Amino acid sequence: MFLPPIIMLMTMILMVSTLMAISSSNWFFIWVSMELNMLSFIPIMLNNNSMLEMEGAIKYFMTQSVASSCMLMSSLMMWMSVLNCEKFNLLLMFVIFMKLGTFPCHFWFPSVMSSCKWDMCMLLTTWQKLIPIFLFISIINANNTVIMMACILNMFIGGLFGMNSNNMKSVMAYSSITHMGWLMMMKMVSMNLLMFLYFIIYTMMVIPMFITLKKLNMNLYKNFMLLNKNSLINIVLVLMMIMSMAGLPPFTGFFLKLMVMYNMVSISTTLMILLVLISIMSLYFYLNMSYNSLLNTYLNKGVNNYKMKKMVSLVSIFMLTPMILLMYAMTLFN
Repeated sequence: MFLPPIIMLMTMILMVSTLMAISSSNWFFIWVSMELNMLSFIPIMLNNNSMLEMEGAIKYFMTQSVASSCMLMSSLMMWMSVLNCEKFNLLLMFVIFMKLGTFPCHFWFPSVMSSCKWDMCMLLTTWQKLIPIFLFISIINANNTVIMMACILNMFIGGLFGMNSNNMKSVMAYSSITHMGWLMMMKMVSMNLLMFLYFIIYTMMVIPMFITLKKLNMNLYKNFMLLNKNSLINIVLVLMMIMSMAGLPPFTGFFLKLMVMYNMVSISTTLMILLVLISIMSLYFYLNMSYNSLLNTYLNKGVNNYKMKKMVSLVSIFMLTPMILLMYAMTLFN
């Protein structure tokens, strides 16, 4: 099935505007690229013309418009010498947090995610975060205390609200907020390259997750108990992807968090222990999903153990390959 021409055009503009923003050094050009990115993404969101998607598009437009206005105002005030560099950095960081959908501007993100189709949710958590992450890495130069508090609260809010959500799209939104907290923590140790590496590996983990959830139409928590013996492959795939997202060894997600903790030791061991304790909350809703799918698998008497072992082996090889690359990267930055 081919996409309508207008959607294909908007998709091309979306990709080009993102590449323009991350490759530009001109402040105004970056702002224009961000506006093009927003205006091209909204028609893609409205592809199915449903009322729920329209509501999500309006929320997305209002939030991004406020962030863009604040960004333009802060730039003008900086140019007119009304703001000093420190206040400008704080205001710009607030704008980036709003664009990313992280604390303290996270309220719109789960709401918009729950209003969108799975395809749009995947774009919101991956491609649409490229420009804000680029700005955060290349421009933000705030003190470590502000970044540290933002990261800790992102992990806490993501885990707390994720535990109390029954909508899978909202759960994935809070999972993204949690991972953004881990990613931004790398800014404290000035590991910009590792921040990009974290985001790339996170994208590699989350895209198959969204594709599988879309295929199985897993919109609610209780849908995990509806998987039957005929979807054994899907059960195994979902289980292993959830455990990787949770950061359990020996999956790739564990080495992402290990990479952050490895670099955090040089700053504060107490902070590192606090991060581990906070991550237990997000681990809860991941393991809850794993428990539901795994329990349902063993309750089905028609499960073929040979097929199960074969599929586990194949998926393990596929998921452990990025882990090996991460281990090699950690040795380079030692």
